[in-house]
Amino acid sequence: MQSYDYNSAYFDGKMADWTTLSIGEISSRLLTTFKRQSFPRDGIALDFGCGSGPYLPYLKQSSLEVVGVDISPEAIKQAGTKNYKAVQLIDQGKAPLADQSAAIVFSTEVLEHIEDADAAMREFHRLLKAGGLLILTTTMYFSSINVYLSTAIQEKHSPVKILREILHYLFGFISRRQQELFVRRWCYQPLGGHFHGFKPNHLKKMIADAGFEVIETHPVYIFKPIGFCRFSDVKSVNAAFRFPVNLPVMLVMLMISAVNACLKKLKLGANNIYLVARKLPGLPQ
Repeated sequence: MQSYDYNSAYFDGKMADWTTLSIGEISSRLLTTFKRQSFPRDGIALDFGCGSGPYLPYLKQSSLEVVGVDISPEAIKQAGTKNYKAVQLIDQGKAPLADQSAAIVFSTEVLEHIEDADAAMREFHRLLKAGGLLILTTTMYFSSINVYLSTAIQEKHSPVKILREILHYLFGFISRRQQELFVRRWCYQPLGGHFHGFKPNHLKKMIADAGFEVIETHPVYIFKPIGFCRFSDVKSVNAAFRFPVNLPVMLVMLMISAVNACLKKLKLGANNIYLVARKLPGLPQ
């Protein structure tokens, strides 16, 4: 079984970039959700996988007491310096909180790090009151090809290997098993412990099966739709190939930038999704 040292990542500051890239768009959508959607006014707002606590100021706008949980002691230590009512460690995927204690469960860029995503959904259901909101963001499968191609550039994969892996990636749109194998093979280490890259319909079905009604979905662009991750500008390409980028390469990169602008305008090729679901009365389906 693969493992990733989240505590070391927070201690070394490796997680800071992810928050910087995503917090603007996600926090804006979060505040809009608080205005548009109803939720119980008793209970807590739970930041599930709170990290160092960057979303605390926004969660407080719900007018609920905010509690954060995380598996990393270092993240908890950093979050504990902020004005949380309580910051507690998750034990074996379980938050040390009573059933139906939360009016809101907020979990951003966490679900893809949990190997048993269905168990995480059951835990969200356990924690939420009837009518409570599950607000999450997570990574889409579409983005995994960018991660692989950046690795292929860095490791100088052969054209045959690249073609084979692209075919494996495409097969992942048909087979959930192949999808998970591709993500675990190429995204686990580069993206800090990713087990999953979800397809929207699969994600919605998983949430519905856990006893929720999906009421909002929005694309989120944490990275460029086509970017090859860390090799998306001239300087990084030069460093990767160790020779000056010529005019044809620069023209291709300009074309990719234009395509990215079109994809974002048309809401296509999003690498992440922002989703809001309401807990239905009764037990999970």
